[in-house]
Amino acid sequence: MAGDVPVIDAHMHLFDTGRPDGVPWPDKEDIILYRPALPDRYCHIAEPLGIRGAIVIEASPLLEDNDWLLDLAADCTIIVAVVGNIEPGTPEFGSHLERFVRNPVFRGIRFGTLWGRSLTQALSTRQVIADLKLLASAELELDVIGNDWTLLGDVVRLTDCVPDLRVVINHLPEIDPPTEPRFLDVYRANLQKLAQRPQVYAKLSALLRRQACVFFSWEGSMGKAVAFVAAVVAALILVGWVVSSLIGPLFYLLLGALVVGGGIYLYARAKKSLAPGTRTQRRIEAAAKTYRMRNR
Repeated sequence: MAGDVPVIDAHMHLFDTGRPDGVPWPDKEDIILYRPALPDRYCHIAEPLGIRGAIVIEASPLLEDNDWLLDLAADCTIIVAVVGNIEPGTPEFGSHLERFVRNPVFRGIRFGTLWGRSLTQALSTRQVIADLKLLASAELELDVIGNDWTLLGDVVRLTDCVPDLRVVINHLPEIDPPTEPRFLDVYRANLQKLAQRPQVYAKLSALLRRQACVFFSWEGSMGKAVAFVAAVVAALILVGWVVSSLIGPLFYLLLGALVVGGGIYLYARAKKSLAPGTRTQRRIEAAAKTYRMRNR
């Protein structure tokens, strides 16, 4: 069924670890990621899952790697957009932006606490703000990335200064909320402010996470849910044993019919929810609205 549901992958990376000068990322010591990640390998993995379009996010601060990604996109129709890397605040930003924006696949840049840069410091620079206004006027978007909860405050400041700029927060669930109550209030307030700004989007990657190396706890919400389900199942078994002793095998036939009928009903509901034009279609439309990518 996955192949029947069209999906846009809004965040993927391409790099060639086999090139003579190497790549800035991933690190050679990363035995899982350090191998060529090129379109053929991606399509082999993604297409059977129903992915029909991919947005490539930069994985290098090198200017020439923007051209490399755009060259790949020219020969690979699954790539519907490229989010590149041009550093705001540099003297050449405007000229580089003017060159790349001519390519309709180039839909934005990524900037933040990455490649030795700091979004917090950059937002205090007048030229950075001017360059981001230039980005907005070109109808391009900005992917932002950070390594802690202060990123949300930076995005509030950013969208105050450049309200017309579309901003996409990368890996939002990976940002750990602060534990101190006074900072947690600030974090929540910034999150609520951003929720009211229609030009701000977030990528909900890393939803499944472990907390302090504890994968399961009876005291946690998951443990309580499991305990509740176990109690319900035990109660059903007990009731079933009592009832079956009174009316015999007929009870199990009725129970089986209910289970099968319920399963068919739930399957039909799930299939309907995944049909084109429903939630999946709205997600595709959201991706198109965010990146304003072209159809290929």
